Amino acid sequence: MNVSGFKTWMAAIAITLLTAPAYALSLTDPGVVGVANGQTAPQAFGAPGTLLAVAQHLLDMAANTADPTGCTIAPQGSSCYRTGATEYSATLSGAYTKVENLTGAPQNVGAFEWVLAKYDGPNAGYVLFHIPTFGATIPGLSAPIWTNNAGNGYGISGYMAWGPTTVPDSGATLSLLGLALAGIGTFRRFVKA
Repeated sequence: MNVSGFKTWMAAIAITLLTAPAYALSLTDPGVVGVANGQTAPQAFGAPGTLLAVAQHLLDMAANTADPTGCTIAPQGSSCYRTGATEYSATLSGAYTKVENLTGAPQNVGAFEWVLAKYDGPNAGYVLFHIPTFGATIPGLSAPIWTNNAGNGYGISGYMAWGPTTVPDSGATLSLLGLALAGIGTFRRFVKA
């Protein structure tokens, strides 16, 4: 390929990347368990018990429901929970990882199973993600679920996460260890011979 062809190819890639649509966060996305407006946990993000309760409440709700019935997730004077189209069920433990002071950039959270992301506190709210279904990277902006006056989404400011996405089965781990030891023994026998 000549230099001119290479420059044309690189320009086409750059234009494609720059004009690609921004990710739009939706309650119908696979892996979005549900949302809670900022009134559900008005305390500081450092209140892990409250945030655990928000996440657990969303997991305990049926798919496509609102609590209280008919509420909207727009910032308002009272709390509102809404769930997505897929029903998820789990019991979260008190063990968690907390990340704060984020600046609105997408976050790679692939090491966890459940992530409750905070999007600009009382102005927006919280989104609970099931990471194995949603994907390892959660959006940095809350649009179109919540938008500010300029029509942009609020930036992610922190998240709490529970559970690793994979835990090796103890039986499988012991089997692999046994096979490895047998292989080492066989290898040593042939090397000495």
